[in-house]
Amino acid sequence: MAWTLADITARIQGRILYFGDPSRTWSLAQFDTAFAQVKTWGFDGVAPKLSDGQGTDYATDADLRAIIAKAKVHGLSCWPWVGVTKGTPQRWADICSEMAHASGLAFIDVEAPADFHAFMAEYRVKTPENLPVLCTCAGVNGHLNVRSFGQLKVRTPRSLLLAFTSS
Repeated sequence: MAWTLADITARIQGRILYFGDPSRTWSLAQFDTAFAQVKTWGFDGVAPKLSDGQGTDYATDADLRAIIAKAKVHGLSCWPWVGVTKGTPQRWADICSEMAHASGLAFIDVEAPADFHAFMAEYRVKTPENLPVLCTCAGVNGHLNVRSFGQLKVRTPRSLLLAFTSS
């Protein structure tokens, strides 16, 4: 299935708080407390940063799913994300595949120069269901290792949604 922007926005709706601190690991109880607070602020969802691209803030798939379940207990959607600062394209694909299988999509923020095409090729092998990838980054000429939107369009699958910010 080729995902469209409408498919993605049907899943990710409302006000979502993005947060994360790769220098600390939260317990499930701390996530629970944070999610309860976020709900009181009027948010509809959370997007916790759970990886720096090499390690994760959870030990097992069950731990990842428990974090997502805690958010849902508070009436919040949950979209965990990977901030790529370390690791390899293969490791990013492992982590994104875990997160996509748990939440329905992969969310990666390319925070450092990265071989994004190697990541996508590996991700597609690990995620044959073609679960979508939401990618944020600092710009076309920098972190994704492409020179133009046209090159990006030709070299990436249709289920990739990109959100660029100015550098």
